Amino acid sequence: MIKSKLLLAGLLALIFAPVAALAQALPDL
Repeated sequence: MIKSKLLLAGLLALIFAPVAALAQALPDL
């Protein structure tokens, strides 16, 4: 059960990392 939670956290991090990087790369609106 702990492995599945770790895998889910890793998947969320993999999804949100480029989104956060893109948000920081864009100029503030």
